[in-house]
Amino acid sequence: MLIDDDTANNFLNKMFLTNYDSKMNIIEFLNGKDALIYLKNSENKMPDLILLDINMPIMNGFEFLEQYQNLDCNITLNMLTTSVDDRDYDKAKLFSKVNNYYTKPLNNDVINEMIISLDNNQF
Repeated sequence: MLIDDDTANNFLNKMFLTNYDSKMNIIEFLNGKDALIYLKNSENKMPDLILLDINMPIMNGFEFLEQYQNLDCNITLNMLTTSVDDRDYDKAKLFSKVNNYYTKPLNNDVINEMIISLDNNQF
């Protein structure tokens, strides 16, 4: 699951991910609110991995995390953002459900690391 308001970035991320594994089913949301609605619906297929941006309209990444913490789900969640601000990194570490923090752009090395750490909290 991609949660990022930048459609061009989502397009590139989907391209990288499907080049890595063509069987990946990728869903995207342009804000945290729509992603939460999807995740709260138990009839939806839950993703194995969430890539979450910080700066988005309607509901940013940290607002999403505040509510996501209360959901009963064990989906590996990684921050994927342009922010290199240490304060954002430190704030992300406060959320127990955040597995790791990556800066854009996504690349094959990052994808490999994410796949390897799917079941291993590395943050």
